[in-house]
Amino acid sequence: MTLKTRATCNSRLVAALILLGEVSSPAQQQPRRVLRHESERHEFFHYGGGVFLPVWEGGALLAVEANNSDEPVIFGIDRDGQMERIGLSVPGGRYILLLGLSGAKDGSIAAIGGAYSSDGRPVSFLARITPDRSRKTIVQLWPYVGLAVTFSPDGGMWTIGYVKPPDNLGISEYNVLKRFDPSGKLLATKSVEAKGIYDRSRDAATHSLMGSSRDRVGWLTNANEYIEFALDGHELGRFPPPPGPAPEVFETTVALRDDDEVLVGTRDGDGLKVWSLDRKERSWKSVELSGGKLAHGATLGFDGDTVVATDAVHISGATVSRYALSPAQ
Repeated sequence: MTLKTRATCNSRLVAALILLGEVSSPAQQQPRRVLRHESERHEFFHYGGGVFLPVWEGGALLAVEANNSDEPVIFGIDRDGQMERIGLSVPGGRYILLLGLSGAKDGSIAAIGGAYSSDGRPVSFLARITPDRSRKTIVQLWPYVGLAVTFSPDGGMWTIGYVKPPDNLGISEYNVLKRFDPSGKLLATKSVEAKGIYDRSRDAATHSLMGSSRDRVGWLTNANEYIEFALDGHELGRFPPPPGPAPEVFETTVALRDDDEVLVGTRDGDGLKVWSLDRKERSWKSVELSGGKLAHGATLGFDGDTVVATDAVHISGATVSRYALSPAQ
């Protein structure tokens, strides 16, 4: 073997070893994470949501009482356990059914829902309640029906839902994403390609979930596919569901942190399994849990860097637990 040939072989060997190191080096992989239990307390209230679970958003636990009435009551419980109740009525609307809530950092609340007019016509709406509760803006949406809602970091509101045909029989358009500015003005509408939870189902929005970070909005479909959007509405990426069986209603939860951390909780027997999104590997990493198991009906949210888990299976209210998300030892 000549010196030139030997040098070429050595160069290739070094390159291969470097490549192998890049692929297998633990430093390139997301470290294992753990949720370390810090505190918990029980919040007493009469939960009457029915179609969605209480969740921590915007610095408070949000839920609803007296849903499917002429004036459902939105209530929020802050970090100090202080509760406020806000009645929400729709002009000319009866049997108001709230389908989703979202809380902003400034204390604003967004709600989506449906109702019936006095002559029996269906109504759908988006509502925004100001931080001082002095103004409630109602945006009529029919024939569009919003099924999930979130505040975007710029103060706008995003919804995902479907469009009803003129005869109100069936659905004419599925998975319709709408963006509104803080005043409730419609900015844009687009249809999102997504598969529903059931075979051949095009409806991925019913019982789906939304959230936002500092620079994006996330949508967890009812089949647990996770889709992210930039604030101008264009799609940033799609990620397959976490491992496990197909989800059922109230068995999945999602939380986004300002720095784009994403946690998803899925049912694991009678408990909740938590997963962290690894964007680089386009996969979900199991998150360990200290301090006992979360109930399968629990929801996840972020209060700053703290993970807040809300277990609302109790008739008398919910247990609110706080966890630190940190690397496993």
